[in-house]
Amino acid sequence: MKQSLNSSGQIPPGRTDLQESSERVSGRHLNEIRERLLLQPEARREATIAWALETHSFLSGTRGIGRWCHMHKETVQQIAGPTGGTSDFKFLYTATRGRSSVIEEEREDLELRFNSLAGRTWSPLGPSGYRQSSAQYLSEVPMPSGGWTLKVLEEGKIQKGNGRIVAGIGEGLIEDLVLASEEIGKLKDWGTPRSWSYNLLTLLDPANDCWTEEKLGKAAWHLAVLFAGQDILVTAKDLQYLLGLKERMVRYLLAHWEEQGFLVMEKVGRTKVYTLLFHSVLSPEGCMYDGHLGDKTKLYAAMGRDAKERATAARRGTPEGAIAWRAANPRTRQAFLDELPEDADPVWRELVERGDEVEMYEHLVVQAEEAGSAPSTPAALVEVKGRTSGSPLQTQPAREVDPEALTAMKIRLGISVPG
Repeated sequence: MKQSLNSSGQIPPGRTDLQESSERVSGRHLNEIRERLLLQPEARREATIAWALETHSFLSGTRGIGRWCHMHKETVQQIAGPTGGTSDFKFLYTATRGRSSVIEEEREDLELRFNSLAGRTWSPLGPSGYRQSSAQYLSEVPMPSGGWTLKVLEEGKIQKGNGRIVAGIGEGLIEDLVLASEEIGKLKDWGTPRSWSYNLLTLLDPANDCWTEEKLGKAAWHLAVLFAGQDILVTAKDLQYLLGLKERMVRYLLAHWEEQGFLVMEKVGRTKVYTLLFHSVLSPEGCMYDGHLGDKTKLYAAMGRDAKERATAARRGTPEGAIAWRAANPRTRQAFLDELPEDADPVWRELVERGDEVEMYEHLVVQAEEAGSAPSTPAALVEVKGRTSGSPLQTQPAREVDPEALTAMKIRLGISVPG
């Protein structure tokens, strides 16, 4: 597994990149994402996830996919279709919706895949349904730029004529789209670090810090994917067509990108023309390269927080962790203290009064190791007479409990035992 470099060219301490350099990609599928995004700019979020999945086969789970695409996990859940179904814009096929649980064995990751119109063995279309399905799909999708789009998709050639009338964008941009398609079509794998394919795929990775909304944002990623990371010359009207945005939003983006030092504006007659510096600023071969290719500082920080959350969830999924959680939780701690009998273990009472969840958990683990295994269900250990609601632990499925182990645990906690 290769390691990622920071802007100074050094390997960040304790950091490894999740992308294997030998991992294969399909230029054909990546071009399909580009072409469908060109037809449906409003499907950007689905296209972002599809691109991430096509270039990183290890991605799964709502949190993992969301982090990689700079989306909230709930956004990913809303985008994903039902198990065996597709998302609203048909970019994503849901292999499984997944399931969350405190109990590790019951958890199941969300699994999404790019729903290629070319068909795959798991796709509802099947490999033989491409031509008919794609023709039907294209006939149902409103084409903001007219008949030339279909020609680009099927023949890889631009339609001759007045480009701005036919397409809504300059003829030069149409040529740039075709050239970008040729570049993306050559991709077969990530290649070696700093190779052409590695630089291009790294530049277009949705997880990069440069594509966060604080910096260039996903609208810039959208354009970078369409034009394969090359510098492009555009007008505000071009951006309206390409991004499917209203004039006001385009003006905001241009002002924001200018603040980021990402564009150069000049006047041609009475028209403002903008050069968007994808290659010049973001590529190592660019004349204004900023040295931050593939920075994922925000992603790695989020992954660190996720690791802590997973560790906490795993701890609370144990009998000892469940008790410590209830004893430390501000909503249940006072009730837990009030319910402790007078003859409760003074050490345990002191720990509960202090309210340190991890400290209580470690104390219970030591006791369990000394006295034998603890009961397998948290609910049995925190059962309180007369209480039928208010504890999240009561929703956990009951399991068979060793009566001797249960009695031993209650004695250790100072809970009275009949007889």
